[in-house]
Amino acid sequence: MPLETRRKEGAKKEITIANVFPVLLTVAVAWAYTLVAVSSQVVLPQPALTPIEEPPLTRPEEGLTNPAPYLNMLIFIGFVAVGGIIVYLVTRRFPTSIKYLAAGLFGLSGFATFYLYGFMLMDVFQVDIVQVIDQLLVAVSLALAGLVVFMLWSKRGVLRVISASLVGAGVGVYLGMSMPRWTTLVIVVGISVYDIVAVYKGPLGRLAQLDLVTMRGLVVDFMDVFLGLGDIVFYSMLIAFSYWHLDLAAAVAATAGVLVGFGVTLLVLKRGGPAPGLPASLVIGLCLALLTSLF
Repeated sequence: MPLETRRKEGAKKEITIANVFPVLLTVAVAWAYTLVAVSSQVVLPQPALTPIEEPPLTRPEEGLTNPAPYLNMLIFIGFVAVGGIIVYLVTRRFPTSIKYLAAGLFGLSGFATFYLYGFMLMDVFQVDIVQVIDQLLVAVSLALAGLVVFMLWSKRGVLRVISASLVGAGVGVYLGMSMPRWTTLVIVVGISVYDIVAVYKGPLGRLAQLDLVTMRGLVVDFMDVFLGLGDIVFYSMLIAFSYWHLDLAAAVAATAGVLVGFGVTLLVLKRGGPAPGLPASLVIGLCLALLTSLF
C-alpha cells in the first residue's frame, strides 16, 4: 500500500494541497456508508478473514490479553501479505494480465459493495425484499460495478478517484463494523507495521518500481500520485470502527487523524521514493479516537 508518483525515484515530488482530494472524498464516502449501515437493521456477518470469536463485552485488559485478536490479526495480515506477493509476481511475469485481474477483482468488489449497501438502503426505507426487487437490485449492482470499472480507466483523475472511493470505502466500512472490537484494534496496529516493512523491505516497495498504471483497481492515481486501494479500505475501516464501537465524537476525531496523517505521509513522499500510506493516518486517527472516547 505504498504512495508513489510517476517521477523518477529519488527526485523531489511536486506535492500540492490538491493531492489530499482522494482522501477527502474517501472519508466523505465512508461517512455516508457508515450512516447507512448504522441506520439499517441488517446484521453484518463476521468476515472469514477473522474467523476466531472473541469473548463478548470484555474489558480492555481482558480483550487485549485474549489470544483471539492476535490470531485473527495473523490470519488477516497473512492473507494480505500472500496477496501482495502474488500481485507482484503476476505483475512482473505477466504485465499485461494484471490489468484484467485488477479490473476483475475491483468489479467483483464493486458488485458486492453496491448490493450490500443497496440492501441496507431498502431496509432503512422499509422496502419489502421480494424476488422481483432483489433481482432488480442485482441488476443495478452489476450495472454500477461495470460503471466504476469504466470510470477507473477514465482519463479524468477525478472519475478514477470517485470510482476507487465508492468501492474501497464500502469494503472498509463493512470491515470496521463487522470485525470484533479487539481484533480491529490489533489489526490497525499490525497492518501499519506490516505496511512499513512491505514498502521498504517487501513486495509493495518492489511493486512501486513497476508500471502502476496497469494495476488500476489495486491502486488509483490522481495528479501523478498513486494511492493503494488498501489505504482507502483501512482509512474507512477506522472511521466506521470508531463510530460503531466508540461514539460519534471518536469517529470525527479518527477522520481528522486520517487527514492529518495523510498530510504527514505526503511530506514524506515529497522527499522521493515510495512511502507507506497507512502508519501515520491509522496511528494518529486511532490515538485521537481513543483519547476522544475517554473524555
